[in-house]
Amino acid sequence: MLYPHLPNLPVRDALSYIEQAKINDVDAATLLGVTRQSLHNWRRGVTAPSSSSQARVSVLAYKALRGLRDGLLPLNTTLNRGERLVSYVRILIEDRNSKPLTDYSADELLCTPSPEPQAQ
Repeated sequence: MLYPHLPNLPVRDALSYIEQAKINDVDAATLLGVTRQSLHNWRRGVTAPSSSSQARVSVLAYKALRGLRDGLLPLNTTLNRGERLVSYVRILIEDRNSKPLTDYSADELLCTPSPEPQAQ
C-alpha cells in the first residue's frame, strides 16, 4: 500500500468524497484507470473493486479531500476535459501545490469542510 497510515475507505464513501470534489465519473474513471461502468457498479454495490482498485479509489479520495482542504478543488467548470485532466494530474497525482499526503492523518482529511460555492 502506498500510504499505509491511511486506511482504505469503503468504496461508496470514497466515491462520495471524489464526487464532493466535483470530479465527475468520466474523469475519475480515467484517473483510476477503470471504466465508468465499474464506478457505477461499485457505487450501486453490484460488484466490489479488487483490492488494488480499492486502494487506488481510497488514495484518490484522500487526495481529493486534500485538494478541497487546500482550496485547489473544485476546478473551474469552464475548463475543457483535457485541461481538467491535466489540472487533476497536477493536483492529485503529482502532489503539486500541496503538502504530501504522508503529512496528513485520515482524521485530518476526513474532517475536511465542504467547499464554498464559487462566484460566477
